[in-house]
Amino acid sequence: MNTDVFSDDVVPVNAAGLALPGSPRIKLWADALSGLGVPTDGLQRVHRSHDKFQVPITRNPLRPLPLRWVYVLERTNQSTLDVEAAHGAACFSLLFEHTYRNEFVHGPDAVRRHLDQVARVLRTARVSRVDRPAATMTPAATADAILADIARDLPHPGPGPSTDKESVPA
Repeated sequence: MNTDVFSDDVVPVNAAGLALPGSPRIKLWADALSGLGVPTDGLQRVHRSHDKFQVPITRNPLRPLPLRWVYVLERTNQSTLDVEAAHGAACFSLLFEHTYRNEFVHGPDAVRRHLDQVARVLRTARVSRVDRPAATMTPAATADAILADIARDLPHPGPGPSTDKESVPA
């Protein structure tokens, strides 16, 4: 598959707070591959009990990029899908909680380095929680809500502030 995918589900972040390109593969469920017209023959399964496959991708060399948005996906029992920007200490908490293998960040020096790295990320990125109703959430509704949130955050000509919270029916 030839694409400009930067990363799939894990985005490495270097000490300067820049996002690094992930592995040259994406993981997709069989129904998504079918919808894209991509056969599963010859693709490696993510796990033998899952109908999810690793799809190698070909892409041009990518350089590290500053993060602009970080979305933390949460399942809730509410009836609407909400996107809400985090502020202050909540940003640090969300980023630490969702740091890959954060169990290895212990001891004063490691914690200080990690907090410094999170601070560098927060200079360029807005962190938001996406609360998704467990009973009715869909990938399409989640993607639409995130894309709408990004569009509101982009500079627009003329007056008009962006909002911090958006609720959409799931």
